[in-house]
Amino acid sequence: MAHSIRTMFLILISVLPLGKQFVYKAVFGAKIGRNVRIGFGAVLIFQELEIADHCSIKPLSLVRVHKARLGLRAKIGSLTRITLHSLDLGPSTTIGSQVSILSETGDSRCQLSAGAESWIFDYCYINPARPIRLGRNVGVG
Repeated sequence: MAHSIRTMFLILISVLPLGKQFVYKAVFGAKIGRNVRIGFGAVLIFQELEIADHCSIKPLSLVRVHKARLGLRAKIGSLTRITLHSLDLGPSTTIGSQVSILSETGDSRCQLSAGAESWIFDYCYINPARPIRLGRNVGVG
């Protein structure tokens, strides 16, 4: 029951025009850097969250992870859906708009990590049933 209440609260936060970062930090213990932009309707459901400086998560995205780390200047595009156990994005990594990175099993092997300056281009679908590791300067489209 407590898990579903937490999830409902995290969904409600997504429609706040301002102050999302403060709530994530104060209530849920997230580590969020300076100049982070989280768009309207962007839903973040997490156990552990670390977002470095100058990152952006565009409007109407869903990031549902156990553990997430977004490096300096990482970007997640609008209308993107991510459901994983862990997400690790290096500096200046970009996940484009309308990307689906969806795990069907949801177990701890469902992981995505991307090195610095990598791209997952718009409209991609990725099923990370096993760990996926992208190196530095890799593009997936």
